[in-house]
Amino acid sequence: MRYPLADPRKASFLISHIRLSILASVLFFHTLSDKQFNRSIPLVLLTLSLFFLYITATISGLIFFLIGGITYLILLNRFRFLFVLFIPPIVVLIYLLPLYYQPSPKPSCYNTETLQGETYAINNSPFYSENGFLTYSCLAEQELKESWNQRTDINIEGLDERNQPLKQTIIRYLTSKGLSKDASGVSALNDQDIQNIKSGYTNYLEVNWNALEKRAYQIHFEYTNFQSGGQSVGHSIFQRLYLMNITKNILLQHPLGGIGVANTRAQFEKQYGKLEIASENMPKQPHNQFLTLWLNSGVLSLIFFLLLLIGLFQQLKDNLNVIGASCFLIIFIASCFTEDTLNTQPGVGISTLFIILFFFLQSNEQKVSTALEHSQSPKL
Repeated sequence: MRYPLADPRKASFLISHIRLSILASVLFFHTLSDKQFNRSIPLVLLTLSLFFLYITATISGLIFFLIGGITYLILLNRFRFLFVLFIPPIVVLIYLLPLYYQPSPKPSCYNTETLQGETYAINNSPFYSENGFLTYSCLAEQELKESWNQRTDINIEGLDERNQPLKQTIIRYLTSKGLSKDASGVSALNDQDIQNIKSGYTNYLEVNWNALEKRAYQIHFEYTNFQSGGQSVGHSIFQRLYLMNITKNILLQHPLGGIGVANTRAQFEKQYGKLEIASENMPKQPHNQFLTLWLNSGVLSLIFFLLLLIGLFQQLKDNLNVIGASCFLIIFIASCFTEDTLNTQPGVGISTLFIILFFFLQSNEQKVSTALEHSQSPKL
């Protein structure tokens, strides 16, 4: 399966792929655990959900399904089947292993200057590489800039179609082909290569990768970039470390009352400025619902939210659909650690829908059922 979008997550164009993953995973375990539904419904839901998660490489969604599956089997006391849940992730990791373990990177060339006489910049950091070639070896920036601007009508200092710095895309793409980053390298590119670079492809092999391979490659780049001390800007996994650190710094100054919703954006921009990170396309929230509540509304808001969750857990023991409700609650809490789930209308809508379905409607059904039992019992 090859998905044609440069960014496969654009397949989810009406709702965030994370919110859609929450909705799909909870619906699956609800229909699976509730005998009122036809047995084909959860199968169809699972098939469609896994297909969507595959083409979009939504790791969070896969984790939601894994967490829900573990909860489901534990509640049914089917512990011997737990290992089955880990077989697909292990198979995927083995499949993706070649993307992570590559030979020691080597320079794209061994000359000290270009054919036109410009001296190559020396940066042979082993952390930056593409397909076994050092990213910043054989780099002549001035020559690269002039030759690219002569070859195309797009300024090298601009952005590609993924809103990435075009110059970095060019450098990484040339490196992936083992070409020097100079006029000779640019002239060796064909028209399709030029179009790939404009589209935001940083590796010439990426055109033929499926979404899962693209995501694994992106995570590998994020890791090597973070390991080398680079800024994880726009990198959804390691970027969260920056967000947590920024949130921590703000909360240390305002531990009790927080800073208020209206001030969050300004405070994050201020922290990005201290880190010398351009804040235009960076998140202005912690990407963690617990921290977001604390930051925006103070510690009392966080305590109230935790008490609400505890109250929902206490209602599980009398719940008519304890398995579906438990899966929802565990998946919801897991999403709160990685997302600002309640900071969007879809997130609030999905959460409210399932809280009403699993806790309020179930509670009313339980009361009706109990009343009927009492009314039908013989009187002494």
